[in-house]
Amino acid sequence: MVKLCPYLLSILMLQAFAYAEADQSTLVSVGSIDYGVMTVAERAGHTYLISQDGRFVFDVASVLDIWTNQTVRDATAIARASKRIPLKNLNMNPSELNVIETGIGPTRVDIFIDPQCKFCALVKKQSRMLEQQYTFHWYLLPIFEESKATVRMASCRVNDPNLVAAFRKDELESYLQQLEEQACDSDRYDTTLILGDLIGVTGIPFIVAENGETHRGAPLDLKGWLAGNRIEQEY
Repeated sequence: MVKLCPYLLSILMLQAFAYAEADQSTLVSVGSIDYGVMTVAERAGHTYLISQDGRFVFDVASVLDIWTNQTVRDATAIARASKRIPLKNLNMNPSELNVIETGIGPTRVDIFIDPQCKFCALVKKQSRMLEQQYTFHWYLLPIFEESKATVRMASCRVNDPNLVAAFRKDELESYLQQLEEQACDSDRYDTTLILGDLIGVTGIPFIVAENGETHRGAPLDLKGWLAGNRIEQEY
């Protein structure tokens, strides 16, 4: 499980405070706990959150999902919501991140990759047949140490049509090696790393469908998986 740094925690707290203010109530931080992954359980109609070591059991009537501004009231809904990531609600514009865009379709798909990831290349290959139905946002992350230079250089040129063309042909690294290193603001690179930590990208490819459903790894049938996770699939 990825531990959130203080900066990311502050983002989440600000979202919570903003909701509390809109709800005409008061939310006061009194401290933090770190007990790893929480287990959701249910008994006799009551929902419980159990700390990883089993020490704490929280009896909850409902859970507020700050990212979607929805209240979930049973164990099944909580478990399902925890596996969905509504990127559109996080106020992070892909055009301001280390993102390469392909496709012209009306439906958005977000995919976190490393340029040297072989399984990511399989997803890219499947995506080429779907570019009329979807717009793909490819978030570049240096999951592998040897990818850091490539990802950082790409962050300075994500809007370069030649870079996009090289990316589509799986020639991103060789294209960048031909260019002189270009200094640029690191915000695009850094913010993308922060987003990856925030939503728990620990392996790639990491795919977020239109309805927020996530898939870790390369699906055997990208077209079928995306079709089964359209926006009408509600909580």
